[in-house]
Amino acid sequence: MSTDAPEIFRVSWRSPLVISGAAFFVLVLLVLGIGALPFVLACGGVWLAVTLFVPAVTVRDDGLVLYCVNRLLWHHVIAVRAGKVLGQPYLMVTRHKGFRWWVPLYVAGKRPLLLALADRAPMGSPLQVCAAAAASSNAFKPKALRESD
Repeated sequence: MSTDAPEIFRVSWRSPLVISGAAFFVLVLLVLGIGALPFVLACGGVWLAVTLFVPAVTVRDDGLVLYCVNRLLWHHVIAVRAGKVLGQPYLMVTRHKGFRWWVPLYVAGKRPLLLALADRAPMGSPLQVCAAAAASSNAFKPKALRESD
């Protein structure tokens, strides 16, 4: 079921990434003192706005876009493996040229990112195979979805 419209995935405000980032800025404020409040609010506000409002992953029919900047076509993918970094799920994507991509799986969209990747990536490609396998396992499902199965 491919469509022409891209699917957009953003970081949820309830994500551990946002909560830990907010805790970091509170800690910086405590260390630097109340005089640093304007600086901490400005830096924290910019970080929060970019984290919440810039799409983390956009899935299109021709490939992926990370953070509105980096584009990856499906046929550039050599290998993919699922893993966790600091407790957050990622897909590690090895490309023909350039650095490895770390595609975050903790983003929120109309449907889970793994299902969108399994649906949009070409059949049999490393990304489609890994996304389909990870989507069918319980390892990367949110806790609420795991309990409903």
